Amino acid sequence: MKPAKTEIVPMIEPLVDEALARWEQSKLNCFPGKVPDDMLTGEVQDDWLYWKAIPSTASDKELREIEVRLGTSFSPQYRDLLQYKHFIELQIGEVSFFPHPSDGW
Repeated sequence: MKPAKTEIVPMIEPLVDEALARWEQSKLNCFPGKVPDDMLTGEVQDDWLYWKAIPSTASDKELREIEVRLGTSFSPQYRDLLQYKHFIELQIGEVSFFPHPSDGW
């Protein structure tokens, strides 16, 4: 059974969506390395690949396995973020998040 989303989800999703929209509008959503096929926009500039955020496929089981491997537990809010969107880069204000691509960790 999947745990209920935290009460903060209604705040997280608009913040993430707004930050990602700003990156796309400013053409900052490009990356010089590998981008999963399902995240490619099809646009390329000087070997930089443009990417789009997509709905996350991260399962509770995958998150638990990563927590065990890391020897820690994610906060409910971070779990909600990881289960909301896959992204290559995400920055909200001064906070930068590790990449969360669709093809693995």
